[in-house]
Amino acid sequence: MAAEGDHIIRRYNYTGADGQVIPRDATHIIIAKSLDQSVTVIPEDAFHWNRNIVEVICGPNVEEVEEGELIILANSVRIILMEK
Repeated sequence: MAAEGDHIIRRYNYTGADGQVIPRDATHIIIAKSLDQSVTVIPEDAFHWNRNIVEVICGPNVEEVEEGELIILANSVRIILMEK
């Protein structure tokens, strides 16, 4: 168990698969191009319920972040967009 004040990083690879559930303790989301699936759009409700996320790293395959999700992410999360 971590001492109070420790910063624990929990990375999670988001694939956009149907029914994918992001763990509530995830702090850093990585959206990279995978061999079997490539996320091009981050849907409006992808992360909105998870208040622990502090950073989202989007691979060059991400072309769009739906408006509602962008507003939520922009207010509380560092977003990194990788170039193609």
